[in-house]
Amino acid sequence: MSSAPSATGATSQSLGSGLLERKLDDWALLIRADVEPGQFFREWLALAVHTARADVAAVWLKGNEQQWTRLALSIANADGQPEREGIESPPDAIVKCLSADDPQVSRLKLDGATVTQGTCRIRQGGQPVGVLEAQWPTDLFQSSQSALMPFLGASGELTGDFLVQHELRHLRREHAQWRQWEQFVASAQAQPTLIALAQQIVHDGRGLTGSERLNVLRSRGGHWQVVAVSGVDSIDPRSSSVQAFENLARTLANTRSDGVVNERLPAAEERVRQATGATALQAFPLLASDGVAVGALICERFDQPGDTAAWQQRCRSLQHFATAPWVALTEAEQGFWSRWWRKSTRRWGRHSVSTLAGLIRAGGLAAVLTLTPALLQITAEGTLLPAVRRDVFAGTSGIVSAVLVDHGSPVSHGQTLMELRDPEADLEATRIAGELATVQARLSVVQAARVSAITSATDGAAQSQQLAGEEAELKQRQESLVALQTLLEQERLATRVTSPIAGEVLTWDASALLSGRPVERGQVLLTVGDVAGPWIVEAHVRERDLPELSRAQSASDSELTVEFTPSATMSRTYKGRLIEVARVSDVNERGDTTVRVTIAFDRDPTDKLRPGATVLPKIHCGEQSLGYVWFREVFHAVRRQWWLWW
Repeated sequence: MSSAPSATGATSQSLGSGLLERKLDDWALLIRADVEPGQFFREWLALAVHTARADVAAVWLKGNEQQWTRLALSIANADGQPEREGIESPPDAIVKCLSADDPQVSRLKLDGATVTQGTCRIRQGGQPVGVLEAQWPTDLFQSSQSALMPFLGASGELTGDFLVQHELRHLRREHAQWRQWEQFVASAQAQPTLIALAQQIVHDGRGLTGSERLNVLRSRGGHWQVVAVSGVDSIDPRSSSVQAFENLARTLANTRSDGVVNERLPAAEERVRQATGATALQAFPLLASDGVAVGALICERFDQPGDTAAWQQRCRSLQHFATAPWVALTEAEQGFWSRWWRKSTRRWGRHSVSTLAGLIRAGGLAAVLTLTPALLQITAEGTLLPAVRRDVFAGTSGIVSAVLVDHGSPVSHGQTLMELRDPEADLEATRIAGELATVQARLSVVQAARVSAITSATDGAAQSQQLAGEEAELKQRQESLVALQTLLEQERLATRVTSPIAGEVLTWDASALLSGRPVERGQVLLTVGDVAGPWIVEAHVRERDLPELSRAQSASDSELTVEFTPSATMSRTYKGRLIEVARVSDVNERGDTTVRVTIAFDRDPTDKLRPGATVLPKIHCGEQSLGYVWFREVFHAVRRQWWLWW
């Protein structure tokens, strides 16, 4: 750090607290505004240099792995941009300030002059995340210490509040964005044709990605065709832009199929830019499961995006979410069964005897596969859980101030699991308590004055009547404040999160997950399970296995038998029974449609079961032919393709 020359004629005059307070109030308005931390810190640096008359002001932010970022502004460059630099080892005064509750003051020798350094730590959710620093000429600081020290302390508190509010806004924006992507995927999966899907991608994708134009192309027999363009109803295949798009898609497909970057790709992208006037371009293939490009997505902007990395990430997200429905509709329209049949056709051999012998052997094998019975078992993947579980919800919005339990902690019914803190409610309670004390003091004075007025000989009745009216108003205000105080106390009790049942905490690493985090009312915080009671297995069966499962349930007078083993050890096999099949389907993280089933089993009290353990169930669905048991997956695939083909 280096000092800067002081403001001329300013060092001998003290600072008034009124001006600093007004400027701090103006700066505090940014806490509720939707501004980025960089702008918020720049405003403070300007406030510290211009109004608080610091020679140097800096914001130290602690990053990961002991990395620090320093934003600094000096009087020598007061109207310029703050200097930003990364620092691995900050000065000792900055490190020590992280553990200090109050602002710290120290003297520094810089270029032969003595300056006073003031520091104050920044806390976000109770955790220190940085330090505010300012350097003043010693004589200015001594004459204005009563104003500058509160200025530093208030700046640290306001900065911590801003960081909490900024994190809340960031979480809300992410939640809203994910909901938009979920709606996009649901709509894409409902499209009946590729053309309809392409229209939806270019229409909804513009807003989701921030692109000014989107283009979707399809591949048919090695020929690329533009099928949808944002804001364009009819597409002219002879236009230079359409031909440039198709050339880029062909080059992109060759790039991905070769596994290396095609040297012609930059030239193809440049051709698109010249034909369309785009300044920013992103092109992605839509790849089938075998790695072949069956479609292409091209995103364009005609002005440089403010945040290029964020725009590119949103475009990649659109590619990710659009690929699965696009590939599914492509495979449905291509007629896979017809091509497979032609490739599978072979010329009969010349010798009829060997051909006949082969047919006899094939017939015998078919008879064995058809007539031999075998047990049909439907496999799944499940999770071992207590049968009685309850989610613990936040009763009010606030910041988690204390997590009193951790994973595996035994809890009783009604036990406090964590505590929340609402800074606004605390401030309101303090205000109401002060106002109530004022009203009560005033009420005592009025009552005493009324007694004196009654005994007064001159105009006592009129004065007593006037004081009686004021006393009634004060009593009514007192009752209102007491009611508000009671309501705030009830809200304060709601900040204690209690366990709805007796059992054990199932949420992993609850303290690290929730400590110091802002939460919303109704948000799920923890899960508590009764590990001493019955246990179940929640498994997910593929939707295509549901017909066999339903037939087996209808044919059996009792619950279906289930065997399962823990996937980690596979040292023991448990036996249970299928007690419930969900009526709705889910889509797992791999994109497969599944149905949730519940399996009950008799627990051995000596078993040490681990909640959340993965198990591998096998559901017994009666006897079927050996060929069906072995090749039912092939049967399903053939039947599906036959239906789609015809």
